Amino acid sequence: MTKTTTSKPVAAGIAGKTAPAANVPASVAKVAKEKQLKLQEHALLLKNQMSTTAAAVVAYQGTSGDDGDMSQQSEQEWLFLSQNRANAKELRLIESALRRIKDGSYGVCAHCGQAISPRRLQAVPWAEYCVDCQDGHGNGNGNGNSAAA
Repeated sequence: MTKTTTSKPVAAGIAGKTAPAANVPASVAKVAKEKQLKLQEHALLLKNQMSTTAAAVVAYQGTSGDDGDMSQQSEQEWLFLSQNRANAKELRLIESALRRIKDGSYGVCAHCGQAISPRRLQAVPWAEYCVDCQDGHGNGNGNGNSAAA
């Protein structure tokens, strides 16, 4: 039995629409290739930063001290947890963008199926929506959730 391959539709997310991967302009495909390595490097940097900071907080917990030291330790733990949450969220966005690069849907709006402009992808490499659809989601970070861009 011979297997035939066809253009694989790309999931378009919220609207439930699909758009063929061929709708991605060459300029967006070029941006995807350029961004893949940078996104991978950034993801590795975030992972290393998260583990390094965790090690520092754990090492600091082993020290004893007065109320001032304990207060400072508590503040450091709070800062670590806040930064770690932000890093984990950014890491999820990056990993999602890398999956879209791999499956050929990078640069295609998950809502309307139109190409995301290369300028937007330069500014927000993990953008999942075009500017018009993102405006409908209420923020400008590219994924419909609030995060530092």
